[in-house]
Order: sequence, then structure tokens, then C-alpha cells
Amino acid sequence: MPTTRRERARTSRFASAFTLIELLVVIGIIALLIGLLLPSLSAAREAGRQLRCLTNMKTFATATILYAQDYKERVWPAYPRNAAGVVTWPADPGTPAGDANVFLWAQTIRDGQRVPGLFFEYAGATQEAAECPTNKRRVPDGSTRRNIWGNQTGVQFDYTMLDEMEGAKLGLQWQVAILAPNRNNAVRVLPTTEQQFLTPLRSMPIFFEENTRFNNQAFRDGGFGNVDQASHRHGGKANGGSHVSMIDGGAEFVRFPNDGKENVEDQNRDFVGNDLYVRGNRPNWLAISDVTPRFGTPQPYGWINDPR
Repeated sequence: MPTTRRERARTSRFASAFTLIELLVVIGIIALLIGLLLPSLSAAREAGRQLRCLTNMKTFATATILYAQDYKERVWPAYPRNAAGVVTWPADPGTPAGDANVFLWAQTIRDGQRVPGLFFEYAGATQEAAECPTNKRRVPDGSTRRNIWGNQTGVQFDYTMLDEMEGAKLGLQWQVAILAPNRNNAVRVLPTTEQQFLTPLRSMPIFFEENTRFNNQAFRDGGFGNVDQASHRHGGKANGGSHVSMIDGGAEFVRFPNDGKENVEDQNRDFVGNDLYVRGNRPNWLAISDVTPRFGTPQPYGWINDPR
């Protein structure tokens, strides 16, 4: 037994210290716990970002309705038009390719200067309201360009408007559905035999969370249609989807058909704007997007109220 004070102190220190094996075991347990917790923390952060994204889209729906209530119950125009209803873009000299002719929800030109558009006026919103908190207006290659606020971002907006919804009357309840990507969307009137390949949306969509690469980064105009794709950045590869604002004032998460690869284009598996079809007060399902250039049939402001 230790007989002196120094010997007793030394024995006490050794008795309370970790051995190397014990220390390694503790470190291993801590590493294991971190490994178990990190995915949960990451998933929780993404869930929070997804909720904020959904909230942003709800704000788009609300602002759209507020505008319509001031303008004869009709959704705002996508484009400026002259007295004859012809689309007439104001002069915007020096605008980079892809940034010209930005939709009116997003910007307008006053006294030759770009200013935030109708959404920002009615929502009282800052530019971040048009930004998905997961993507943050980034593009795959990390490049940036000057946006209408004078900042540098990859794209101007992560959310874009289906322009054929301009002039839609509040309360409109036509059926809108998505044609399966592997079917023929190059027809204006969908054959009866193809109707089995339609997947209905709950309500009529106005704003989509657009895929950055296809084609928001090339055409930063705030519009959705043609071969533009909805993003599927939320929910993981197997269940990925994005958010949509509806004419009934709602916003929701939708899993659009996709190949599970956000930055790979496969139009036989990925939903694009041309896959959207509407059925109004007539029995036929009609293509919605870009009907004028695709089929030579003019779509005036308010076309969606009586699609034909």
C-alpha cells in the first residue's frame, strides 16, 4: 500500500485516467453517434428549406389573387400588349441574351429602367421570395450574371410562370393534366386513345419551381413552358419533386415524372411544359404551352378561360 502522500496522489491519478483502449472505444462511439446523427440533421435542414420553398410558392398564389381582385378577377398579364392586344416589349437596350423580355410578374421597365414587377409589388416581397432556399438561384457550373436588382446570381428566379395562365379568371376550374413523357405531345388536340396516359393536377397551375439547367439558366425571363422542366430537387432521387402555385390560392409539392437526374435531360422520362393539357367546357383535351409557335393558333390574353 502507498504510505506517503506523494505515492497516494500518483496512484489516484493512474486509477482515474483512461487507458489507450478505453480512449479509442470512446472516440469510436462518438464517431458512430455523429455518423448516425448527421443524416438526420441534414434531412431536418432540408425539410426546413422545403417548407420555406412551399411558403414562397404560397406567397406567389396569394399575390396573384390580390392582383386579380384589383383587376376584374383576372390573373396578371405575362407580357405587355398594345391596344390591339399584340405583345409589344418596351425597349431595353444593352440587355444580355436570355435576359430580355422578362415577364411582367417579375419586372417592368419604367423610364428606361428595370424595376421589380407585379408580384413584388403585390406581395411586398424582396428578391429572396423568388428564391428556392435549397437552390438559392444557383446554376450547375457556378457562374453568375447581374440580375434586375443589381446582384450576381446564376438565375434571376427559381420560380417561373406558365404564361398561358395570363388573364385566367379567379374560380376557373378546368381540368389540367400531364401527359406521360413517353407519349406524343406534338399534337394540339389529344386523341381519345391517349387520354389514359394523363395524370391530373389538383388545380390549375400558375407558377412552377423550374429546373435550373432545363432551361432556366439559358432563358431567365421568368416564364415556364415549351421544353422547360419542373425541378425535382426536393425529396431525394427516388421521390423527388418540386412546388407549384395554383389558381385556387394553394401551393403544393408535386412529384413530376423524371429520370431521377436533375442535370440530365431525358424527354422520354422527364416532364416538360409541352406535356400540359387542359380540358375546358369542351370534351377535347388541348395542349396548353406555346400553342402559337407550335401549331400556329394564336393564344390571346385570357385564352385559358375558353380554350379551343
